[in-house]
Amino acid sequence: MGVGVPLALVAGGAYAAVVALVRPNNIAVWLAFAGLVTAQPIAGVYAAYFTAQRRYALATLRVPFITGVAFVSALVLLSFWGSITAIAVAYSLGFCAQLVLLAVLARRLPAERGEPAASPGFRRILGPAGSVFLATLVGGQLIVLIERILASSLAAGSVTLLVNARGFVLVAAMAAQAIGSGVFPAASERFRELGREGLADLALTAVRLAALIALVSAAYVSICRRQLIEVVLQRGKFDASDTAETARLIAIMAGALLGVSVGAVAGKALFGVGRQRFVAVVSAAGVVFYIGAAVGLREAWGVDGLAAAFLVSAVATGTALAVALAHDVGISVRATVRNWVVIPVALAAVFALAAGGVWLAIGRPTEGVPAALATLLATGIAGLAALGATVVAARTREYELLRGALRARGLGRVAAAAGR
Repeated sequence: MGVGVPLALVAGGAYAAVVALVRPNNIAVWLAFAGLVTAQPIAGVYAAYFTAQRRYALATLRVPFITGVAFVSALVLLSFWGSITAIAVAYSLGFCAQLVLLAVLARRLPAERGEPAASPGFRRILGPAGSVFLATLVGGQLIVLIERILASSLAAGSVTLLVNARGFVLVAAMAAQAIGSGVFPAASERFRELGREGLADLALTAVRLAALIALVSAAYVSICRRQLIEVVLQRGKFDASDTAETARLIAIMAGALLGVSVGAVAGKALFGVGRQRFVAVVSAAGVVFYIGAAVGLREAWGVDGLAAAFLVSAVATGTALAVALAHDVGISVRATVRNWVVIPVALAAVFALAAGGVWLAIGRPTEGVPAALATLLATGIAGLAALGATVVAARTREYELLRGALRARGLGRVAAAAGR
C-alpha cells in the first residue's frame, strides 16, 4: 500500500493535468473521471490483498458493487441534473465507494501473525506492472477512446449510440472478471506446486464457464435488445428511431462479449504462469488490429463499421489468448474444441431456442415499459429454465459448479475449485 497509494495519486494528478491542458469537448466529463483513475489502483491493491488471503468473494464482488452504486447514483443525479456529466460522476462515485468498502473490510480482517513481509520496492512492482497495464487495454479504455475519436466525425449522436450499445453488451463481462479474479490466484498456486501440467483442468473449466455465460448473455441481449432499450433508455429525447439504431448496434456487437470474456479469463490464467509479456503483446496487437479494422469499416459502413471492428478485434484477441493457454497447459485440440466450443454453443443454443420461442410468442410488439418488463422476465426465465434442465439432466460440469457455488457461496471460490 505504501507503493500503491503514491502511484495512484500521481496517476490521478497526471490525468487531471493532461485533461486540463488538452481541454477536450465536455471537459467536465473527463475531469469527473479523475476520481476513478485515482481510486481504482488503490482498490486493486486491496483486491490483491484479499485474494492473497483467500477471501475471493471480497475481491470479486466489488465489480457488481461498483455497478450497483453507479446505477443508483446515476438515477439520483439525473433526477435533478440532466447532463452526461452526472453519469460520469456516478461512475466515479461507484469506484470511490468500492475503495471505502474495501478499506473498511480490510481493517476488519483478523490480524496476521508473525513479522510483516518486507516491501518489494518500486522496481519489482513496476517491472511486471507495465506488461499487465498494457494487457488490460484489450477491449478496454484505449479502444473506447479510439472508437469515440473515430465516431466523432460521423453523424451527430454516433458516439452516444455506441456507448449505449456497448453498455448493454458488456454488462455480463463482470462475470468473466469475477471468474478471472479467482482463476489468477488458483493458477499461481497450481503453477508453483505442480507446474504447467497441473493447470489443465482449471483452465478447461474456467474458460468453458466464461464462454457459456458470454454466449447465453449475448443471446439474451440480442433477443430482447428492443425491450432492454425501451425500459432503460427510451424516454425524453431518446425516441423510437434512436432505439432502432441502438438495437442494430447491439446485434452487431453482442458477439464481442464472447471474445472479451474468454480473453479476460485466459489472460488471468496466463498471468498466473508468468506470461504477462505475451498477454501484453497479444493485447497490443488486438488494439492495432482494431484500429485498422475500424478505419476501414468506418468508411464502408459508418457507425456500424465501428461496432463490427470491435466485434472482430475482441473475438480475435480472445481466441489468441485461449489458444495460447491451451498450448501452455497441455490441453489437447479435441478437449479444447469440445469444452470451449461445442458444449458452450450447444447449451447456449438450448437457452436461445427457449428464450426466442417465448419472445416470438409475447414479445412482438410490446407497448410500454410494463409490457417490455414482462417480456424480459418471461424470456429470461424460459431460457434459464431450459438451460438448467439440460445441465441437470446431462450432469454436466456446469451442474457440479452450481453445486459448488451453493456450498462455497462465492464465484471466486468456484473458479479456484474449478480444476478439482
